[in-house]
Amino acid sequence: MTSEPEPDDTGKTGLSVGQRLRQLASHSVVYGLGGLAAKLVGIFLLPVYTHRVSRTDYGEVELVMAVIAALAIALKLGLINAMFRFSFVDRTAEAREKAMQTSFSSVLVTSTIGLIAGLVLIDPIARLLDVDSTLVLIGVFGLWVTINYDLLTAIYLSLIH
Repeated sequence: MTSEPEPDDTGKTGLSVGQRLRQLASHSVVYGLGGLAAKLVGIFLLPVYTHRVSRTDYGEVELVMAVIAALAIALKLGLINAMFRFSFVDRTAEAREKAMQTSFSSVLVTSTIGLIAGLVLIDPIARLLDVDSTLVLIGVFGLWVTINYDLLTAIYLSLIH
């Protein structure tokens, strides 16, 4: 991994536009390939999944996963991206720590509120989605874990950068 120049007082890194575009392209390829690889693995595993569970059961799991993905975006409130922004706008350790603490506390609270609401509303959610309540229970806990894992990963990445 190449080290990138630190920005000066004006926020510029000294890279030319061409160098920035090459850097952007290389980062896009790396992150794009990761997402593509995950989708390809999913395609190849689909027959394995449908061999072990019925198509209906697989569809129910996918429905719950889609709802979890949408709710995770809503419950994070964009705070993880805001943490990155404010951690790098002000380079002082105190400001970075405050941004991380605020994001951590806020996301932990919103995810826990989502968990409690999900636990209270398991049966209505199961009826709405027309799935088993056990699957909703797993999904509710999965939502909480997903949100907090994303946050902890973001904090880790901001600390090593």
